[in-house]
Amino acid sequence: MKLCKINISKEKVFKIKSEERYLIFQLMNIHDELNILYKTAVICERTQESEKNIIKNSAQKAQFHVFLRLIAGKTREGFKFIYKTENLLNSLTDDDKKIYEDLNNYFDPKNSNPVNILRDKLSFHYGNYDEMKGLIEFNEDFEGTKDSFNIYAPPPEFSDRTNIFFEMGFDFIEEFMISIFKKNDLGIYDILKKTNLFICLLDKMIISNLKEYFSDEFNAFELIDIPVEDEFQKILLPYFSEQPDQKKEGI
Repeated sequence: MKLCKINISKEKVFKIKSEERYLIFQLMNIHDELNILYKTAVICERTQESEKNIIKNSAQKAQFHVFLRLIAGKTREGFKFIYKTENLLNSLTDDDKKIYEDLNNYFDPKNSNPVNILRDKLSFHYGNYDEMKGLIEFNEDFEGTKDSFNIYAPPPEFSDRTNIFFEMGFDFIEEFMISIFKKNDLGIYDILKKTNLFICLLDKMIISNLKEYFSDEFNAFELIDIPVEDEFQKILLPYFSEQPDQKKEGI
């Protein structure tokens, strides 16, 4: 893989006004966090789709949804931060601004927005019964839940930490997540697509603003090679794996 390396001196970086410098630094941080979470979620989703074993597929789906919830919350927080950077938004093209408005509607800060509920009740925070009972019915008639559930645990002679409860806890929460998005005519799996668009907008905002200050440095970039382990499309992230010997490893 080839990358352009742009070297910028600390002296020139700190010539940018303090407030604007902070905004750019924080946008960089938001961009990279979302990029890492997005790539991991895509790998988890692909791993689930390729898994034929029913139990393993269910575990992979639960793993994918953990990242989906984190991404929803993180992207939502990214949009809250963007409200403070209107001067940086001016660097976007008219087409990019239209994309931004569409994303802004999806990640609307209103409390009733399902992305906000996902963030506040099932991801960054966990809603208690009183908070949740107005949003969901905790009874056997709840749409989508099964007639019975399985949980999985290691045999008694093993001390492995493989207790998993996704068929009971996760399935119920998943149905709830899907239902609140449907009520608002939104798709929960659109989170990934919307987040990817947001990452691309952040990328454009950051680079555009950096070029205003460091045009000479961008023109003097160095092309470098980065070794990669494998093609992205081939990378998987399985849920189940052999655990190390806990006594030997001191766990």
